[in-house]
Amino acid sequence: MIGIAYEKVHGLEAGNHPEYAAWRYFSSVGYSGAYCEGGPILLLIRAAALDVLTSLNTFNSRQDACSRFTEAQLTIHERHSDIILAAIRSANKTQVVCNFNEIYASLAVQEYYPGLTAEVMGSLFMALGSERLTLITAAIMEAPYIYRAGWPDLTMTNEQQMLWAEVKTTDRLHLSQISTLHRMKPLLPGCVKVVQLV
Repeated sequence: MIGIAYEKVHGLEAGNHPEYAAWRYFSSVGYSGAYCEGGPILLLIRAAALDVLTSLNTFNSRQDACSRFTEAQLTIHERHSDIILAAIRSANKTQVVCNFNEIYASLAVQEYYPGLTAEVMGSLFMALGSERLTLITAAIMEAPYIYRAGWPDLTMTNEQQMLWAEVKTTDRLHLSQISTLHRMKPLLPGCVKVVQLV
């Protein structure tokens, strides 16, 4: 109904971490990326706009701009959405990676969004591009606390195309996943699919 692909993957030892098992599988066939749901997108947005978010910060704190959830900052600074989007549109890989390293130095951020590296984030940013990231950010700004959830488990790229994969074993798509995928799918480059581990 929402126009996404469906693939069965047989023989993986999923255990209690099917997302990680699927991430390892796609990594073995040439993809790199992350398995922490919408974490890569939210952190790319924060990294691309970090300087502006710092200048807008209520506490005049860059550390707070680094650690505060992206969806919270997009809500708090709703009146300044234009300058946030402009910052993202003009961002480059060097700036994004540098700012990501600053953000990800926080153990709390690492715990909430595990498995990310500067290399992965740089590859994802280059695969997306600043203009596409800007369009995705504008869509999230419509309802940041709704669209922070429901993202595919895997955000990966093989440097030719992107892969967005929701990993399932026996359950179905949740309402938040259907809502977010319906809104974001037209903006996501590459392949969007459900991967069922059987």
